[in-house]
Amino acid sequence: MAPGLRILIVEDMASDAELMTYELRQAKLPFTSRRVENEVEFLREIDQFHPDLILSDYHLPHFNGVAALALVQEKCPEVPFIFVSGAIGEDVAIDSLKRGATDYVLKDRLSRLAPAVKRALREAAERRERHQAQEALRESEQQYRLLVRSIPAVVYRGYADWMVDFVDDKIEELTGYSKEDFDSRRLKWLDLVVRADLPAAKSAFLRGRETTGAYVREYRIKTKDGRILWLQDRGQIICNLDGRVEYISGVFFDVTESQRAKMALQESEQRLRFLTNQLLTAQERERKRISMELHDELGQSLTVLKLQIRAIERNLREDDQPELKQESRELLRYLDGIIDNVRRLSRDLSPSILEDLGLESALKYLLEGVGKYFKVNHSFEIDDLNSLFPAETQIVIYRIFQESLNNITKHAGPCQVSVTVRRDGGSVSFSLEDDGAGFDVAQILNRDGTRRGLGLAALDERARMLRGGCQVWSRPGAGTKIVCTIPVSPGKNQQIVEKA
Repeated sequence: MAPGLRILIVEDMASDAELMTYELRQAKLPFTSRRVENEVEFLREIDQFHPDLILSDYHLPHFNGVAALALVQEKCPEVPFIFVSGAIGEDVAIDSLKRGATDYVLKDRLSRLAPAVKRALREAAERRERHQAQEALRESEQQYRLLVRSIPAVVYRGYADWMVDFVDDKIEELTGYSKEDFDSRRLKWLDLVVRADLPAAKSAFLRGRETTGAYVREYRIKTKDGRILWLQDRGQIICNLDGRVEYISGVFFDVTESQRAKMALQESEQRLRFLTNQLLTAQERERKRISMELHDELGQSLTVLKLQIRAIERNLREDDQPELKQESRELLRYLDGIIDNVRRLSRDLSPSILEDLGLESALKYLLEGVGKYFKVNHSFEIDDLNSLFPAETQIVIYRIFQESLNNITKHAGPCQVSVTVRRDGGSVSFSLEDDGAGFDVAQILNRDGTRRGLGLAALDERARMLRGGCQVWSRPGAGTKIVCTIPVSPGKNQQIVEKA
């Protein structure tokens, strides 16, 4: 026992009190004790001495043990109270225990006193521990309920048959139905779930049970007043030893507003993609129109002009008009350069080679143009690239290559360019890599819209038009790698994007 045990002895005979303390010392109990004989002294020592144990005679001249026990039960009921008295009847002993006494010991059997005291102190300590645990549990439950009430969610305990029990009444605010409607089993949670969302909700539950034991799922419910709400349901599945679901501990979050925002964002993105597609399609039409005008009108006009200058040059004599004849020849050479540039512009605007010979030849034609300035290695690992994509898709792929190679020519300053085209399952990847200057991709992407430029954005958007993607890797001084992955078209008549 802990040192400093305080024992209050209610006894009018000092010799009997001495015998009691003697027995306790023999049992090696460290304690201090005080003896009182009347009620006034008893109350004073209760307040000042704060005893850990009370030993009381049953009969005293001016006081009695029953009255002392009643005062203890009123003021400090946790303190063990043992009667140490002469012979008392069995009925009296039982009555004293019923009133709250811990034990009783006869004075002619004081050898039982030390064991009785030890047992009483041990039981008192156990009662204190139980009381402290109960208080801690009550406090924990109170804090838990406060926490549950404060979070923007409804905490529930669910079962495999869609029955639920709720921790608090917030479910009424969410659904319009009371907690009692669910606790009494008048309602299943299944009754609120929108039928169209049930298969996905059940699948998420089964996946969680078979894998991590937890799930996150989103579905709609219909409230009592007919409103449709989106909920995010997060649960932990608790199974018994047989593997059957015992219960589910989870929370419901109302995510209606975020779902609406998500749907609005998706709709906005679809509209933006549709407008972008329309813009790029219109751009291609305008390029084709300008290309035709360059080829048919300006090209023909320049050809006629060339023929006329050549006729003039032939009519000039070498002997008397040598200077004019030389100027005519120089003018013809200059005109040939203009005609070549017009043809090149016309081909760049609307590549006839794409229509005449197909995508693979058109891409190789672009590489030949770059090969005038840098060493180009290319690998086309597909036997018939042209058959994989319809015409509309081919022109977009051509523009992706054209834009990438233009950027390499203008900005990278490489020594070597490598191009690989290969099929990977249901997609074709187009990879362009150079050993040029490179750049900080994150820095470019993090610029504001006015300074970012259209190069990377145009590449990515064109790839998205084809339901593909475009990735860029680069580092200053370490070159650049661009990989565009385009899904293979199921047929030549496939539309580039779905109309929004």
